[in-house]
Amino acid sequence: MKRFLVLSVLLLAAPAARGQWVQMKGHSLSHMINAFAVNGPVVFVGTGANWNKGNEGDIYRSTDSGMHWRAVPGNWPNVSALLMCDSNLFAGTSGGGVFRSTNFGKHWIASDSGLINSYGFVGDINTLAASGSILFVGFDGPLNGGGDLFRSTNSGESWTPSNSGLPVDGMVRSFAKIGNNLFVGTNHGIYVSTNDGINWSEVNNGLPMDNPPTFVDVLSAGGKNLFAVLGSRGLRGAGGGVFCSTNNGASWAIANTGLPDNGSYVSSFAVVGTTIFAADFGIYRSTNNGAAWSELNTGLPKQSTPWKLLAYGNYLYAGTQEGFVWRRKLSEIMGQ
Repeated sequence: MKRFLVLSVLLLAAPAARGQWVQMKGHSLSHMINAFAVNGPVVFVGTGANWNKGNEGDIYRSTDSGMHWRAVPGNWPNVSALLMCDSNLFAGTSGGGVFRSTNFGKHWIASDSGLINSYGFVGDINTLAASGSILFVGFDGPLNGGGDLFRSTNSGESWTPSNSGLPVDGMVRSFAKIGNNLFVGTNHGIYVSTNDGINWSEVNNGLPMDNPPTFVDVLSAGGKNLFAVLGSRGLRGAGGGVFCSTNNGASWAIANTGLPDNGSYVSSFAVVGTTIFAADFGIYRSTNNGAAWSELNTGLPKQSTPWKLLAYGNYLYAGTQEGFVWRRKLSEIMGQ
């Protein structure tokens, strides 16, 4: 009886195990994680060769909240963007154009009619987005400029330019949407459209635009707030960092306290209610519109480099440059 009592006291006194990140698969998904997309219980990831190590990639799907992954058929180049719109899954690639699947990735067809940049070829797809049933694709041209923005009103059957008001040498890197306002991040700052991409106007007040080009590689909307990551001349860490706008881009303020290097290496955001998460050589969280950030890296190995985030269902997912997918319960990290 005494032994039982002592054991009970020890168990009661032991600290409760804290939640941490859990790796979803025992080996890499072949390449760095560039994109997520979801449809009901199915989660997709798009991967690509890390930096300048070739132009190849894969698409994987999971039907059990990321616990297990199966490769989607296809001989893929670098998959740089994924988008689920209605029942269509779109994949944007580096130099290979846009592809569409109507059956959860089992079969694919080219979906890039009219999608030619100002240099006469399909450039590297940076991002895919949707505003209702209208699709958008932003991509780069050569290093000296020449990228464009296109839109489709027929599920990607054909594309037309959507550049009115954008810089002639604009490279569209990112999208975000708040209400009827659609924002794009370019190599000349941020632009907004209130008519689904027919016209665009500049919204860079408060951003460091004195040393252009200023690349906006990441945009994310959380409620009525807009978050942006700026880098000088396309190099993250060279300047800028994280900024926040609370008035549809009319003005911007620095929002990087607690982030390494001012947050200029942030590669992805995920927003849940009033909490925003950032991938920046680790995972960080802010509950006050970016005024302060704190680390959430328990369980992540130091050599792991989170690259893309997805908040979906009960979990926050993190895809890394090493090709692994990690997840953590949102209930463990919301409002702490």
